Amino acid sequence: MRLYLSSERLGSAPQELVRLLRGRTRVGVVADAAYRHDPVRRAARIRADLTDLRALRLEPVELDLAELGDDVDALWVLGGDVLALRAALVDTGADDVVRRRLAEDSLVYAGYSAGACVLGPHLPLPEPDGSAGLGVIPFTVLPHHGSDRADGLRDLFVEQHIPFIALRDGEAVVVEGDGLRVVGSPAPRS
Repeated sequence: MRLYLSSERLGSAPQELVRLLRGRTRVGVVADAAYRHDPVRRAARIRADLTDLRALRLEPVELDLAELGDDVDALWVLGGDVLALRAALVDTGADDVVRRRLAEDSLVYAGYSAGACVLGPHLPLPEPDGSAGLGVIPFTVLPHHGSDRADGLRDLFVEQHIPFIALRDGEAVVVEGDGLRVVGSPAPRS
């Protein structure tokens, strides 16, 4: 299994994503969670992420989850509404495709914020509603560590004994086989 799970966008170690791809370049960009109710901001976010991925000499293309098959080398899953993302993955059957391709090691899963959170066993929600993540990894990524919302969620997860890795913007979790490490440097606080 190869994962690049970032707190915010590509983070400060995008070369790790490129390394995980092992020379492959086809990246499906999934925007199901991003600005669902603001098409202007959504389009701008997608354009920015496509530009960032092209700067890494990758070949990104926006992907409809219902069409996910074996034709991309990686997924780049944007942040946003984690509940909407989980629902889109499940409703389209893409969750099963992702699990299968990760088990076969034929896909790199990469994403940020909600795109990273959705893989864990629990979704980082301030009011637990029984929603579970996809359970691909045994911990939940808590992005944006250092913000009031993220720190409140961290406290909730500690109280409930839920395994997590808190990331500051700029950092990412890299999973490769059985190995796991946090890469990148936290972005300066403004």
